[in-house]
Amino acid sequence: MKSSHLKIVACFTLVPAFVAAPAVADDNWYAAIRGGLSSAEKSSLDDVSSGLRGHAEHGTDLAIGLGLGYDLGDLRVEGEILHLRNDVDEFAFSNDGGLGAALVGVNDADSGSTRATAGMFNLLYDIDTGSAVTPYLGAGLGWGKVKFNNYAAAGSAILDDSDSVMAYQLIAGLRARVSQAVDLTAGYRYFGTEDPKLTDALGQSVDADFNAHVFLVGLVWKFGGKEEVASVPEPVRTVVTEPRPEPEPEAIPEVEPAAGPEPVGPFIVYFPWDSAELTPEAQAEIRRAAVAAKENAPVKLLLKGHADTSGPDDYNNALSERRAAAVRNALISEGVPAGSIETWGYGEGSLAVWTEDGVRESMNRRVEIIFE
Repeated sequence: MKSSHLKIVACFTLVPAFVAAPAVADDNWYAAIRGGLSSAEKSSLDDVSSGLRGHAEHGTDLAIGLGLGYDLGDLRVEGEILHLRNDVDEFAFSNDGGLGAALVGVNDADSGSTRATAGMFNLLYDIDTGSAVTPYLGAGLGWGKVKFNNYAAAGSAILDDSDSVMAYQLIAGLRARVSQAVDLTAGYRYFGTEDPKLTDALGQSVDADFNAHVFLVGLVWKFGGKEEVASVPEPVRTVVTEPRPEPEPEAIPEVEPAAGPEPVGPFIVYFPWDSAELTPEAQAEIRRAAVAAKENAPVKLLLKGHADTSGPDDYNNALSERRAAAVRNALISEGVPAGSIETWGYGEGSLAVWTEDGVRESMNRRVEIIFE
């Protein structure tokens, strides 16, 4: 019989690697619902004292899971309830252990299923690709109940028993952003447990095992939290100073002409990644721009919306237009006449900081408020 102890130790050794991984501040709670298929490996059924030796072959059946987690950025911690069910297709015994000579050989199952329900603690590491699709790796440890339900073949009862044992899983998958609040996931897990200790139909002890390949798709709902906020530099204001005139030799000094009006702006509003929401820093910058607009009225304001290169072109064009519209609405609410504001969306076509395609860059997620 295969032992699961080495697999559990390997799962433990993966945990420090995930804990040590750097994280980006993007804290928020999330809930997940998952469903898919469980393909269980054959379960050995052995007992040294009775001589029982055989195994059960499983079909592919249902897997479901519910999760509640906390997203720390690159690292996620998650509690999960996972349920697997696999019906038994056939049994193969080389020794019946006294359960019935007809069991020796390969027999179709009269009945039987193996069910595992486990509470798991998972650590998941997201690999930032700078795109809307994020690969992830993970490991989980927990405790579960494995039920060997109503095993029977060739007219003979085999066992109907369960045991609570340590469970583990190794995880890999992809998650794709559907919206600001929802992600779609698809992943694979290798799920296994410690060897359950069971009692067969004659009251004899039986050593069994259970391992499964699990394929799940799911939806993740994020409950909010800290948004990724770009550091907002002070807006650059250019002040033109007239040079001091050279004194003339005449007794009557030349009169210095009056200086022209001081240029105003530009004001720059920065945004979180994949968002047109205004942060407190952005709202403060908009208020400063509104004050300047009213002090220098009448003026015309040109709002130029921009995005970084982390999304598709069409998506970034629309996102930059939404950002410009958000700033326009905020300026109007501050008392700036709507007719004096014009908006444009440039997508990723006018970067403040040049990057390769697919890169998140906070300085490129902006709206420029230009005074004309």
